[in-house]
Amino acid sequence: MIDFDLNRPFLTLADFVLDDDQSGDSHGNGDGRADYGETIELSVWLENVGELDALDVTAQLLAESPYVELLVDEAEFGTIPAGGTATSTAPLLLSIASEVPDDEPLPFTLLVSEDPGARPLDLVAHAPVYLAGLIALDDATGDGDGLADPGERVALQLRIQNVGGSTTPDLTAALGSHSPYFSPEAGTAPVGILPVGGGAEVGELWVELEPGCPPFHSDYLSLELGDGADYQMEFPLVFCAGHPFGDDLERDAVSWTHAAGETDWLDQWHREGYRNHTPGGAVSWKCGGPGDAPYENLVYAILETADFVVPPHARLEFWHWIDAQDADSLPGWALDGGLLEISTDAGETWTQLTPEGGYPYQIRPSTPAGPFPLFTPVWSGEHDWTEVTVDLSDFTGTARLRWAFGSNGTGTAEGWYIDDPRIGGGWPSEAPGARAALGRVFLAPAVPNPLAPAGGGRAAVEVRWHLPAASTGQLGLYDPSGRRLGLLARGPWRAGVHRLLWDGQDDRGRPLPSGTYYLRLEAGGLVRSDRLVLVR
Repeated sequence: MIDFDLNRPFLTLADFVLDDDQSGDSHGNGDGRADYGETIELSVWLENVGELDALDVTAQLLAESPYVELLVDEAEFGTIPAGGTATSTAPLLLSIASEVPDDEPLPFTLLVSEDPGARPLDLVAHAPVYLAGLIALDDATGDGDGLADPGERVALQLRIQNVGGSTTPDLTAALGSHSPYFSPEAGTAPVGILPVGGGAEVGELWVELEPGCPPFHSDYLSLELGDGADYQMEFPLVFCAGHPFGDDLERDAVSWTHAAGETDWLDQWHREGYRNHTPGGAVSWKCGGPGDAPYENLVYAILETADFVVPPHARLEFWHWIDAQDADSLPGWALDGGLLEISTDAGETWTQLTPEGGYPYQIRPSTPAGPFPLFTPVWSGEHDWTEVTVDLSDFTGTARLRWAFGSNGTGTAEGWYIDDPRIGGGWPSEAPGARAALGRVFLAPAVPNPLAPAGGGRAAVEVRWHLPAASTGQLGLYDPSGRRLGLLARGPWRAGVHRLLWDGQDDRGRPLPSGTYYLRLEAGGLVRSDRLVLVR
Protein backbone atom coordinates (compact mmCIF):
# COMPACT_ATOMS: atom_id res chain seq x y z
CA MET A 1 0.00 0.00 0.00
CA ILE A 2 1.30 3.46 -0.93
CA ASP A 3 0.97 6.37 1.52
CA PHE A 4 0.44 9.71 -0.10
CA ASP A 5 -0.48 13.25 0.75
CA LEU A 6 -3.42 14.59 -1.22
CA ASN A 7 -2.09 18.12 -0.74
CA ARG A 8 0.22 17.62 -3.72
CA PRO A 9 0.00 16.02 -7.19
CA PHE A 10 -0.41 12.26 -7.22
CA LEU A 11 -0.74 10.34 -10.48
CA THR A 12 -2.33 6.97 -11.09
CA LEU A 13 -2.52 4.90 -14.26
CA ALA A 14 -6.09 5.42 -15.38
CA ASP A 15 -6.09 3.40 -18.60
CA PHE A 16 -4.06 2.34 -21.62
CA VAL A 17 -4.99 1.35 -25.17
CA LEU A 18 -3.10 -0.75 -27.73
CA ASP A 19 -3.08 0.08 -31.40
CA ASP A 20 -1.59 -2.90 -33.25
CA ASP A 21 -2.70 -1.92 -36.75
CA GLN A 22 0.54 -0.24 -37.78
CA SER A 23 1.46 0.59 -41.35
CA GLY A 24 4.16 -1.71 -42.68
CA ASP A 25 3.64 -4.27 -39.92
CA SER A 26 3.07 -7.65 -41.57
CA HIS A 27 1.53 -9.25 -38.45
CA GLY A 28 -0.60 -6.45 -37.00
CA ASN A 29 -4.26 -7.46 -37.13
CA GLY A 30 -5.91 -4.57 -35.30
CA ASP A 31 -7.50 -6.71 -32.59
CA GLY A 32 -6.16 -4.56 -29.75
CA ARG A 33 -3.98 -7.34 -28.32
CA ALA A 34 -0.23 -7.82 -28.08
CA ASP A 35 0.49 -10.49 -30.69
CA TYR A 36 3.77 -12.00 -31.92
CA GLY A 37 5.77 -9.91 -34.38
CA GLU A 38 3.62 -6.81 -33.98
CA THR A 39 4.66 -3.17 -33.65
CA ILE A 40 2.33 -1.55 -31.13
CA GLU A 41 1.42 2.01 -30.25
CA LEU A 42 0.66 2.26 -26.55
CA SER A 43 -1.45 5.22 -25.44
CA VAL A 44 -1.49 5.84 -21.68
CA TRP A 45 -3.89 7.91 -19.57
CA LEU A 46 -2.78 9.32 -16.21
CA GLU A 47 -5.17 10.62 -13.57
CA ASN A 48 -4.17 13.21 -10.99
CA VAL A 49 -5.93 12.26 -7.74
CA GLY A 50 -4.02 14.88 -5.72
CA GLU A 51 -5.23 18.40 -4.84
CA LEU A 52 -2.52 20.28 -6.74
CA ASP A 53 -1.88 20.43 -10.47
CA ALA A 54 0.92 18.23 -11.86
CA LEU A 55 3.17 20.39 -14.03
CA ASP A 56 5.11 19.28 -17.12
CA VAL A 57 4.49 15.58 -16.54
CA THR A 58 6.75 13.09 -18.35
CA ALA A 59 7.06 9.33 -18.21
CA GLN A 60 9.48 6.64 -19.34
CA LEU A 61 8.52 3.05 -20.14
CA LEU A 62 10.84 0.22 -19.03
CA ALA A 63 10.46 -3.26 -20.49
CA GLU A 64 11.39 -6.33 -18.44
CA SER A 65 10.82 -8.96 -21.14
CA PRO A 66 13.50 -10.13 -23.60
CA TYR A 67 10.76 -10.41 -26.23
CA VAL A 68 10.10 -6.64 -26.28
CA GLU A 69 12.05 -3.85 -28.00
CA LEU A 70 11.15 -0.28 -27.05
CA LEU A 71 11.17 2.01 -30.08
CA VAL A 72 9.75 5.11 -28.35
CA ASP A 73 10.01 4.86 -24.58
CA GLU A 74 9.37 8.46 -23.43
CA ALA A 75 6.09 10.35 -23.31
CA GLU A 76 4.98 13.89 -22.42
CA PHE A 77 1.65 14.69 -20.76
CA GLY A 78 1.93 18.43 -20.13
CA THR A 79 0.05 19.75 -17.12
CA ILE A 80 -2.56 17.49 -15.51
CA PRO A 81 -4.89 19.53 -13.30
CA ALA A 82 -6.01 18.25 -9.92
CA GLY A 83 -8.79 15.71 -10.48
CA GLY A 84 -8.05 15.66 -14.20
CA THR A 85 -6.91 13.00 -16.69
CA ALA A 86 -4.55 13.33 -19.64
CA THR A 87 -2.97 11.16 -22.31
CA SER A 88 0.48 11.55 -23.78
CA THR A 89 0.98 13.93 -26.69
CA ALA A 90 2.37 11.00 -28.70
CA PRO A 91 2.04 7.24 -28.03
CA LEU A 92 4.80 4.97 -26.83
CA LEU A 93 6.01 2.52 -29.44
CA LEU A 94 7.22 -1.05 -28.93
CA SER A 95 7.92 -4.17 -30.96
CA ILE A 96 7.18 -7.78 -29.94
CA ALA A 97 9.46 -10.55 -31.18
CA SER A 98 8.05 -13.11 -33.60
CA GLU A 99 9.32 -15.96 -31.41
CA VAL A 100 7.46 -14.84 -28.29
CA PRO A 101 5.64 -17.83 -26.66
CA ASP A 102 1.88 -17.87 -26.40
CA ASP A 103 0.47 -16.46 -23.13
CA GLU A 104 3.88 -14.95 -22.30
CA PRO A 105 3.63 -12.21 -19.63
CA LEU A 106 5.10 -8.87 -20.75
CA PRO A 107 5.76 -6.80 -17.61
CA PHE A 108 6.52 -3.08 -17.90
CA THR A 109 7.23 -0.27 -15.47
CA LEU A 110 6.10 3.28 -16.20
CA LEU A 111 8.37 5.81 -14.47
CA VAL A 112 6.34 9.01 -13.95
CA SER A 113 7.88 12.34 -13.01
CA GLU A 114 5.38 12.88 -10.18
CA ASP A 115 4.54 10.73 -7.19
CA PRO A 116 4.34 7.81 -6.81
CA GLY A 117 6.99 7.52 -9.54
CA ALA A 118 6.92 3.89 -10.71
CA ARG A 119 3.66 2.31 -11.89
CA PRO A 120 3.39 -1.32 -13.15
CA LEU A 121 1.86 -1.96 -16.55
CA ASP A 122 1.34 -5.58 -17.66
CA LEU A 123 0.51 -7.08 -21.05
CA VAL A 124 0.21 -10.68 -22.24
CA ALA A 125 1.52 -11.81 -25.61
CA HIS A 126 -0.35 -14.15 -27.94
CA ALA A 127 1.20 -16.38 -30.59
CA PRO A 128 0.46 -19.50 -32.62
CA VAL A 129 1.38 -22.88 -31.16
CA TYR A 130 1.68 -25.82 -33.50
CA LEU A 131 0.91 -29.51 -33.30
CA ALA A 132 1.90 -31.54 -36.34
CA GLY A 133 1.99 -35.16 -37.35
CA LEU A 134 2.25 -37.54 -40.26
CA ILE A 135 -1.14 -38.72 -41.53
CA ALA A 136 -0.20 -40.43 -44.80
CA LEU A 137 2.88 -41.83 -46.49
CA ASP A 138 3.13 -42.69 -50.20
CA ASP A 139 5.93 -45.07 -51.18
CA ALA A 140 4.46 -45.95 -54.58
CA THR A 141 7.87 -45.33 -56.18
CA GLY A 142 9.23 -48.11 -53.91
CA ASP A 143 7.57 -51.38 -52.90
CA GLY A 144 4.21 -49.76 -52.13
CA ASP A 145 3.80 -51.37 -48.69
CA GLY A 146 2.97 -48.06 -46.98
CA LEU A 147 6.25 -47.97 -45.02
CA ALA A 148 9.34 -45.83 -45.51
CA ASP A 149 12.04 -48.41 -46.28
CA PRO A 150 15.80 -47.91 -46.83
CA GLY A 151 16.54 -46.63 -50.34
CA GLU A 152 12.97 -45.43 -51.00
CA ARG A 153 11.74 -41.96 -51.95
CA VAL A 154 8.48 -41.25 -50.10
CA ALA A 155 5.92 -38.44 -50.10
CA LEU A 156 4.61 -37.28 -46.74
CA GLN A 157 1.27 -35.71 -45.95
CA LEU A 158 1.13 -33.79 -42.67
CA ARG A 159 -1.61 -32.39 -40.49
CA ILE A 160 -0.68 -29.05 -38.89
CA GLN A 161 -2.85 -27.59 -36.13
CA ASN A 162 -2.75 -24.14 -34.52
CA VAL A 163 -3.55 -24.58 -30.82
CA GLY A 164 -2.17 -21.21 -29.73
CA GLY A 165 -3.82 -17.88 -29.06
CA SER A 166 -3.20 -16.02 -32.33
CA THR A 167 -3.83 -16.51 -36.03
CA THR A 168 -0.80 -17.52 -38.08
CA PRO A 169 0.64 -15.63 -41.04
CA ASP A 170 0.28 -17.09 -44.54
CA LEU A 171 2.56 -20.10 -44.11
CA THR A 172 4.53 -22.48 -46.24
CA ALA A 173 6.11 -25.69 -44.94
CA ALA A 174 9.46 -27.32 -45.64
CA LEU A 175 11.37 -30.23 -44.13
CA GLY A 176 14.85 -30.54 -42.70
CA SER A 177 16.45 -33.53 -40.99
CA HIS A 178 18.30 -34.44 -37.81
CA SER A 179 19.21 -37.90 -39.15
CA PRO A 180 21.98 -38.80 -41.63
CA TYR A 181 19.60 -41.40 -43.08
CA PHE A 182 16.74 -39.00 -43.93
CA SER A 183 17.28 -36.54 -46.82
CA PRO A 184 14.32 -34.19 -47.42
CA GLU A 185 14.08 -32.73 -50.90
CA ALA A 186 14.25 -28.99 -51.37
CA GLY A 187 10.97 -27.20 -51.87
CA THR A 188 7.98 -25.93 -49.92
CA ALA A 189 4.30 -26.77 -49.67
CA PRO A 190 1.54 -24.21 -49.04
CA VAL A 191 -0.13 -24.25 -45.62
CA GLY A 192 -2.09 -21.00 -45.66
CA ILE A 193 -3.42 -18.96 -42.74
CA LEU A 194 -4.43 -21.04 -39.71
CA PRO A 195 -6.92 -19.39 -37.33
CA VAL A 196 -6.91 -20.23 -33.65
CA GLY A 197 -7.96 -23.89 -33.43
CA GLY A 198 -7.68 -24.31 -37.19
CA GLY A 199 -5.61 -26.82 -39.12
CA ALA A 200 -4.59 -27.87 -42.59
CA GLU A 201 -3.40 -30.98 -44.39
CA VAL A 202 -0.12 -30.35 -46.17
CA GLY A 203 1.62 -32.34 -48.89
CA GLU A 204 3.57 -33.36 -50.84
CA LEU A 205 6.82 -33.14 -48.94
CA TRP A 206 9.40 -35.64 -50.16
CA VAL A 207 12.02 -37.52 -48.17
CA GLU A 208 14.65 -39.89 -49.53
CA LEU A 209 15.93 -42.63 -47.25
CA GLU A 210 19.58 -43.54 -47.63
CA PRO A 211 20.24 -47.16 -48.73
CA GLY A 212 22.37 -47.67 -45.63
CA CYS A 213 19.49 -46.76 -43.28
CA PRO A 214 18.80 -49.53 -40.72
CA PRO A 215 15.69 -51.63 -41.42
CA PHE A 216 14.06 -49.84 -38.51
CA HIS A 217 15.30 -46.37 -37.61
CA SER A 218 13.52 -43.63 -35.68
CA ASP A 219 14.77 -40.05 -35.59
CA TYR A 220 13.58 -36.49 -36.09
CA LEU A 221 12.76 -34.50 -39.16
CA SER A 222 12.44 -30.75 -38.63
CA LEU A 223 9.27 -29.04 -39.76
CA GLU A 224 10.01 -25.49 -40.90
CA LEU A 225 7.12 -23.03 -41.12
CA GLY A 226 7.60 -19.52 -42.51
CA ASP A 227 5.89 -16.66 -44.30
CA GLY A 228 8.72 -15.83 -46.71
CA ALA A 229 9.59 -12.71 -44.69
CA ASP A 230 10.62 -12.44 -41.03
CA TYR A 231 8.48 -15.19 -39.50
CA GLN A 232 10.18 -18.58 -39.13
CA MET A 233 9.36 -21.46 -36.78
CA GLU A 234 11.05 -24.86 -36.62
CA PHE A 235 10.28 -27.86 -34.44
CA PRO A 236 10.97 -31.61 -34.46
CA LEU A 237 8.74 -34.28 -35.99
CA VAL A 238 9.32 -37.96 -35.25
CA PHE A 239 9.80 -40.05 -38.41
CA CYS A 240 10.29 -43.80 -38.65
CA ALA A 241 11.91 -45.91 -41.32
CA GLY A 242 10.45 -49.38 -41.55
CA HIS A 243 8.37 -50.72 -38.72
CA PRO A 244 9.66 -51.97 -35.37
CA PHE A 245 7.01 -54.66 -35.31
CA GLY A 246 4.25 -55.57 -37.74
CA ASP A 247 2.75 -58.86 -38.87
CA ASP A 248 -0.34 -59.77 -40.87
CA LEU A 249 0.19 -63.36 -39.61
CA GLU A 250 -0.11 -64.76 -43.13
CA ARG A 251 3.48 -66.03 -43.21
CA ASP A 252 5.27 -68.47 -40.93
CA ALA A 253 5.17 -67.76 -37.21
CA VAL A 254 8.86 -67.92 -36.37
CA SER A 255 8.73 -64.54 -34.57
CA TRP A 256 6.04 -65.77 -32.16
CA THR A 257 6.04 -68.25 -29.27
CA HIS A 258 3.23 -69.59 -27.11
CA ALA A 259 2.97 -71.71 -23.98
CA ALA A 260 0.95 -72.25 -20.82
CA GLY A 261 1.49 -69.43 -18.35
CA GLU A 262 2.19 -71.85 -15.51
CA THR A 263 2.14 -75.59 -14.94
CA ASP A 264 -1.27 -77.25 -14.51
CA TRP A 265 -2.82 -74.77 -16.95
CA LEU A 266 -3.64 -75.29 -20.65
CA ASP A 267 -2.27 -73.49 -23.72
CA GLN A 268 -4.64 -73.34 -26.71
CA TRP A 269 -3.00 -70.68 -28.89
CA HIS A 270 -2.59 -71.81 -32.50
CA ARG A 271 -2.65 -70.41 -36.04
CA GLU A 272 -6.24 -70.68 -37.24
CA GLY A 273 -7.93 -70.22 -40.63
CA TYR A 274 -11.54 -70.20 -39.40
CA ARG A 275 -11.61 -66.43 -38.82
CA ASN A 276 -9.34 -63.73 -40.30
CA HIS A 277 -9.18 -59.95 -40.44
CA THR A 278 -6.44 -59.29 -43.04
CA PRO A 279 -7.96 -58.28 -46.43
CA GLY A 280 -7.33 -61.23 -48.72
CA GLY A 281 -5.76 -63.12 -45.81
CA ALA A 282 -6.49 -66.52 -44.34
CA VAL A 283 -4.85 -66.88 -40.93
CA SER A 284 -5.01 -65.38 -37.44
CA TRP A 285 -3.92 -66.48 -33.96
CA LYS A 286 -6.67 -68.13 -31.89
CA CYS A 287 -6.87 -69.22 -28.27
CA GLY A 288 -9.46 -71.99 -28.34
CA GLY A 289 -10.26 -75.20 -30.14
CA PRO A 290 -9.84 -75.84 -33.90
CA GLY A 291 -12.28 -74.01 -36.16
CA ASP A 292 -15.16 -72.70 -34.09
CA ALA A 293 -14.61 -75.23 -31.31
CA PRO A 294 -14.55 -73.61 -27.84
CA TYR A 295 -11.64 -73.24 -25.47
CA GLU A 296 -11.26 -75.56 -22.50
CA ASN A 297 -11.71 -74.86 -18.80
CA LEU A 298 -8.63 -73.80 -16.79
CA VAL A 299 -6.72 -72.23 -19.67
CA TYR A 300 -3.82 -69.87 -19.04
CA ALA A 301 -2.34 -69.37 -22.50
CA ILE A 302 0.43 -66.93 -23.40
CA LEU A 303 1.13 -65.70 -26.97
CA GLU A 304 4.43 -63.79 -27.08
CA THR A 305 6.26 -61.72 -29.70
CA ALA A 306 9.98 -61.58 -30.37
CA ASP A 307 11.93 -58.57 -29.07
CA PHE A 308 11.61 -55.27 -30.94
CA VAL A 309 12.89 -51.72 -30.46
CA VAL A 310 10.27 -49.31 -29.12
CA PRO A 311 10.25 -46.08 -31.15
CA PRO A 312 9.58 -42.68 -29.55
CA HIS A 313 5.90 -42.08 -28.76
CA ALA A 314 5.04 -45.60 -29.95
CA ARG A 315 1.52 -46.90 -30.51
CA LEU A 316 0.35 -50.49 -30.89
CA GLU A 317 -2.62 -51.26 -33.08
CA PHE A 318 -4.17 -54.71 -33.54
CA TRP A 319 -7.52 -56.34 -34.34
CA HIS A 320 -9.30 -58.94 -32.23
CA TRP A 321 -12.47 -61.04 -32.26
CA ILE A 322 -13.68 -62.48 -28.97
CA ASP A 323 -16.35 -64.77 -27.55
CA ALA A 324 -15.57 -65.39 -23.88
CA GLN A 325 -17.66 -66.11 -20.80
CA ASP A 326 -18.79 -62.97 -19.05
CA ALA A 327 -21.22 -62.67 -16.13
CA ASP A 328 -24.59 -62.12 -17.82
CA SER A 329 -26.36 -60.92 -14.69
CA LEU A 330 -23.50 -58.64 -13.61
CA PRO A 331 -22.55 -56.14 -16.38
CA GLY A 332 -18.85 -55.34 -16.48
CA TRP A 333 -17.82 -58.60 -14.79
CA ALA A 334 -16.29 -61.64 -16.49
CA LEU A 335 -15.27 -65.20 -15.63
CA ASP A 336 -12.92 -65.65 -18.62
CA GLY A 337 -11.03 -63.14 -20.73
CA GLY A 338 -7.82 -61.84 -22.24
CA LEU A 339 -5.34 -59.07 -21.56
CA LEU A 340 -2.15 -57.56 -22.97
CA GLU A 341 1.24 -57.18 -21.25
CA ILE A 342 4.69 -55.76 -22.04
CA SER A 343 8.20 -56.60 -20.81
CA THR A 344 11.32 -54.46 -21.20
CA ASP A 345 13.68 -56.87 -19.42
CA ALA A 346 13.60 -59.90 -21.76
CA GLY A 347 10.53 -61.39 -20.07
CA GLU A 348 11.73 -61.24 -16.47
CA THR A 349 8.85 -58.97 -15.43
CA TRP A 350 5.61 -58.02 -17.16
CA THR A 351 3.34 -54.97 -16.96
CA GLN A 352 -0.30 -55.02 -17.99
CA LEU A 353 -1.06 -52.46 -20.71
CA THR A 354 -4.27 -50.45 -20.80
CA PRO A 355 -5.85 -49.85 -24.22
CA GLU A 356 -7.36 -46.53 -25.23
CA GLY A 357 -10.82 -46.52 -23.65
CA GLY A 358 -9.81 -49.14 -21.07
CA TYR A 359 -10.81 -52.77 -20.67
CA PRO A 360 -14.60 -53.35 -20.67
CA TYR A 361 -14.61 -56.08 -17.99
CA GLN A 362 -12.94 -57.18 -14.75
CA ILE A 363 -12.58 -60.65 -13.30
CA ARG A 364 -15.19 -61.65 -10.68
CA PRO A 365 -14.95 -64.38 -8.02
CA SER A 366 -15.59 -67.96 -9.21
CA THR A 367 -14.88 -71.55 -8.20
CA PRO A 368 -12.68 -73.05 -9.53
CA ALA A 369 -11.03 -69.69 -10.25
CA GLY A 370 -9.10 -68.89 -13.41
CA PRO A 371 -5.49 -67.65 -13.52
CA PHE A 372 -6.25 -63.93 -13.23
CA PRO A 373 -6.72 -62.34 -9.77
CA LEU A 374 -10.01 -60.78 -8.71
CA PHE A 375 -10.65 -57.34 -10.31
CA THR A 376 -8.11 -57.90 -13.13
CA PRO A 377 -9.20 -55.78 -16.16
CA VAL A 378 -9.81 -57.96 -19.27
CA TRP A 379 -11.45 -58.17 -22.66
CA SER A 380 -14.41 -60.56 -22.54
CA GLY A 381 -17.98 -60.99 -23.77
CA GLU A 382 -18.71 -61.28 -27.48
CA HIS A 383 -17.96 -58.89 -30.36
CA ASP A 384 -16.87 -58.97 -33.99
CA TRP A 385 -13.47 -57.79 -35.26
CA THR A 386 -12.55 -54.57 -33.43
CA GLU A 387 -9.39 -52.46 -33.60
CA VAL A 388 -7.49 -51.81 -30.37
CA THR A 389 -4.98 -48.98 -29.90
CA VAL A 390 -2.48 -48.93 -27.04
CA ASP A 391 -0.16 -46.04 -26.14
CA LEU A 392 3.42 -47.28 -25.56
CA SER A 393 5.03 -43.87 -25.11
CA ASP A 394 6.02 -44.71 -21.51
CA PHE A 395 8.39 -47.43 -22.72
CA THR A 396 11.83 -47.24 -24.33
CA GLY A 397 14.53 -49.63 -25.44
CA THR A 398 13.91 -53.29 -26.33
CA ALA A 399 10.55 -54.82 -25.47
CA ARG A 400 8.27 -57.75 -26.17
CA LEU A 401 4.48 -58.15 -25.95
CA ARG A 402 2.25 -60.99 -24.89
CA TRP A 403 -1.47 -61.66 -25.18
CA ALA A 404 -2.71 -63.76 -22.24
CA PHE A 405 -6.05 -65.60 -22.10
CA GLY A 406 -7.48 -67.25 -18.99
CA SER A 407 -10.59 -69.32 -18.21
CA ASN A 408 -12.05 -70.57 -14.94
CA GLY A 409 -13.42 -74.05 -14.25
CA THR A 410 -17.03 -73.54 -15.40
CA GLY A 411 -18.33 -72.78 -18.88
CA THR A 412 -16.59 -71.99 -22.17
CA ALA A 413 -17.11 -70.13 -25.47
CA GLU A 414 -15.48 -69.96 -28.92
CA GLY A 415 -12.37 -68.04 -27.83
CA TRP A 416 -10.10 -65.13 -28.75
CA TYR A 417 -8.60 -64.26 -32.16
CA ILE A 418 -5.72 -61.80 -32.75
CA ASP A 419 -4.72 -60.39 -36.15
CA ASP A 420 -2.68 -57.63 -37.85
CA PRO A 421 -0.64 -56.26 -34.92
CA ARG A 422 1.48 -53.25 -35.84
CA ILE A 423 3.64 -50.78 -33.91
CA GLY A 424 4.61 -47.33 -35.13
CA GLY A 425 6.10 -44.16 -33.68
CA GLY A 426 5.23 -40.53 -34.12
CA TRP A 427 4.00 -37.36 -32.45
CA PRO A 428 1.21 -36.58 -32.25
CA SER A 429 -0.09 -38.97 -34.96
CA GLU A 430 1.28 -41.44 -37.43
CA ALA A 431 0.24 -43.28 -40.61
CA PRO A 432 -2.00 -44.95 -41.59
CA GLY A 433 -4.62 -42.82 -39.84
CA ALA A 434 -4.55 -39.39 -38.21
CA ARG A 435 -5.55 -38.94 -34.59
CA ALA A 436 -7.36 -35.81 -33.42
CA ALA A 437 -4.54 -33.64 -32.07
CA LEU A 438 -6.73 -31.69 -29.69
CA GLY A 439 -8.35 -34.79 -28.20
CA ARG A 440 -5.28 -36.23 -26.47
CA VAL A 441 -2.61 -35.41 -23.92
CA PHE A 442 0.80 -34.91 -25.58
CA LEU A 443 4.30 -34.43 -24.28
CA ALA A 444 6.35 -32.96 -27.13
CA PRO A 445 9.98 -33.96 -27.75
CA ALA A 446 12.35 -31.81 -25.68
CA VAL A 447 14.43 -29.34 -27.72
CA PRO A 448 17.40 -29.37 -27.91
CA ASN A 449 18.05 -33.03 -27.24
CA PRO A 450 20.79 -33.85 -26.31
CA LEU A 451 21.21 -30.84 -24.04
CA ALA A 452 24.89 -29.88 -24.10
CA PRO A 453 25.76 -26.77 -22.05
CA ALA A 454 28.74 -25.05 -23.66
CA GLY A 455 31.93 -25.44 -21.66
CA GLY A 456 30.10 -27.39 -18.97
CA GLY A 457 28.04 -24.33 -18.05
CA ARG A 458 24.26 -23.83 -18.01
CA ALA A 459 21.83 -24.01 -20.89
CA ALA A 460 18.14 -24.78 -21.15
CA VAL A 461 15.94 -27.31 -22.87
CA GLU A 462 12.36 -26.39 -23.79
CA VAL A 463 9.61 -28.77 -22.73
CA ARG A 464 6.07 -28.38 -24.10
CA TRP A 465 2.92 -30.34 -23.37
CA HIS A 466 -0.68 -30.10 -24.57
CA LEU A 467 -3.84 -30.75 -22.57
CA PRO A 468 -7.23 -31.15 -24.30
CA ALA A 469 -9.00 -29.99 -21.12
CA ALA A 470 -8.16 -28.31 -17.82
CA SER A 471 -6.45 -30.82 -15.56
CA THR A 472 -4.46 -31.33 -12.39
CA GLY A 473 -1.13 -33.10 -12.82
CA GLN A 474 2.62 -32.87 -12.59
CA LEU A 475 5.76 -33.05 -14.74
CA GLY A 476 8.68 -34.87 -13.14
CA LEU A 477 12.29 -35.68 -14.02
CA TYR A 478 13.52 -39.23 -13.39
CA ASP A 479 16.72 -41.24 -13.72
CA PRO A 480 16.76 -44.65 -15.53
CA SER A 481 16.07 -46.48 -12.27
CA GLY A 482 12.79 -44.60 -11.83
CA ARG A 483 14.01 -42.33 -8.99
CA ARG A 484 12.51 -38.85 -9.20
CA LEU A 485 15.16 -36.14 -9.35
CA GLY A 486 12.93 -33.13 -9.62
CA LEU A 487 9.35 -31.89 -9.89
CA LEU A 488 9.48 -29.48 -12.82
CA ALA A 489 5.85 -28.36 -12.85
CA ARG A 490 2.62 -28.99 -10.98
CA GLY A 491 -1.00 -28.28 -11.99
CA PRO A 492 -3.80 -27.39 -11.98
CA TRP A 493 -3.37 -26.40 -15.63
CA ARG A 494 -5.71 -24.86 -18.16
CA ALA A 495 -6.44 -26.54 -21.47
CA GLY A 496 -3.92 -25.84 -24.23
CA VAL A 497 -0.16 -25.83 -24.63
CA HIS A 498 2.18 -25.35 -21.67
CA ARG A 499 5.89 -24.59 -21.76
CA LEU A 500 8.89 -24.52 -19.42
CA LEU A 501 12.67 -24.36 -19.63
CA TRP A 502 14.85 -26.84 -17.71
CA ASP A 503 18.48 -25.98 -17.02
CA GLY A 504 19.92 -29.40 -16.18
CA GLN A 505 19.57 -29.13 -12.38
CA ASP A 506 17.74 -31.19 -9.79
CA ASP A 507 15.24 -29.99 -7.17
CA ARG A 508 18.04 -28.62 -5.00
CA GLY A 509 19.65 -26.58 -7.76
CA ARG A 510 22.55 -29.00 -8.22
CA PRO A 511 23.78 -29.61 -11.79
CA LEU A 512 23.09 -33.18 -12.87
CA PRO A 513 25.87 -35.22 -14.50
CA SER A 514 25.90 -36.41 -18.10
CA GLY A 515 23.45 -39.21 -18.71
CA THR A 516 19.99 -40.25 -19.82
CA TYR A 517 16.96 -38.88 -18.00
CA TYR A 518 13.22 -39.21 -18.44
CA LEU A 519 10.46 -36.61 -18.40
CA ARG A 520 7.16 -38.00 -17.06
CA LEU A 521 3.91 -36.07 -17.47
CA GLU A 522 0.88 -37.12 -15.43
CA ALA A 523 -2.31 -35.30 -16.42
CA GLY A 524 -5.93 -36.08 -17.08
CA GLY A 525 -5.55 -39.60 -15.69
CA LEU A 526 -2.90 -40.39 -18.34
CA VAL A 527 0.88 -40.68 -18.30
CA ARG A 528 3.27 -39.57 -21.05
CA SER A 529 7.08 -39.76 -21.01
CA ASP A 530 10.06 -38.75 -23.12
CA ARG A 531 13.79 -39.45 -22.99
CA LEU A 532 16.31 -36.63 -22.56
CA VAL A 533 20.10 -36.87 -22.86
CA LEU A 534 22.36 -34.45 -20.92
CA VAL A 535 25.97 -34.06 -22.10
CA ARG A 536 28.43 -31.97 -20.09
